[in-house]
Amino acid sequence: MTDVLALRDNARQQLAAIKTIETGINYLNKVKAIEVWAKAEKKDAELQNMIAEQKIRTQRILGQLLKENEVKNHGKNQYNAESNDATRQSLSSFGLTKDQSSTFQKIAALPEDVFEREIASAKEESEKRVELTTSRVLFAAKEYEQQKKKDEAQITARDKELIEALKRGETIVVNQKTDLAAIKYAEQNNLYVRCDRFSDFGNPFEMDKDGDRNEVCDNYANHYLPFKPSIHKQLNSLKGKALGCWCAPLRCHCDTLKNIIDAKN
Repeated sequence: MTDVLALRDNARQQLAAIKTIETGINYLNKVKAIEVWAKAEKKDAELQNMIAEQKIRTQRILGQLLKENEVKNHGKNQYNAESNDATRQSLSSFGLTKDQSSTFQKIAALPEDVFEREIASAKEESEKRVELTTSRVLFAAKEYEQQKKKDEAQITARDKELIEALKRGETIVVNQKTDLAAIKYAEQNNLYVRCDRFSDFGNPFEMDKDGDRNEVCDNYANHYLPFKPSIHKQLNSLKGKALGCWCAPLRCHCDTLKNIIDAKN
């Protein structure tokens, strides 16, 4: 496929030629078509990762162009309620959804060194059949965004209570979105354990899909955790730690973990 050869030999020049949202989207669609072809033909991992890298770099450029377009046209970002309708209309004229725009802009917001480190890391892991994907880079972008919020967080009364509980050696449950000062303290003292679905401890039951908050927490406690010896073997390591999820102070599956740990001690 001649397009693959052109992409491989002229990757940087092709990216540098993207000056508008329209040209960026056209090029992104072209790269996606090459990606589909490469997967269908079962091309080697190195080639597929090269194509994926070009796609992600294109998305990053588009994210910056979209951000500049929003500022120019609205003076507001896409999360401002007053500009939502205008933003949706503008995005649809480019053939993009709001979610796609958000993803591209989050990737664009990553500092250059963080972005390049993630790309390099994926390349090193390609021998282990680890794919370079938009989701992987988006996860890195969200992690960076979350760390930035933690660094800027003002300590709240709840944060103070949680920190004091940690100092007393208690196991606590923290909200990864709001309890940022407490999480920062826990991380600095090696007391933070992520317990959402990106960890071994996550709840496979989803709210709405599998029931309301109480139902999914009950299902975790009664129909999942009892049959996960791999989790029970790790419970002692959670004692005195901050267990991070997204629900606290509302009921959370982490409360079940905390209760078992507390009962043992």
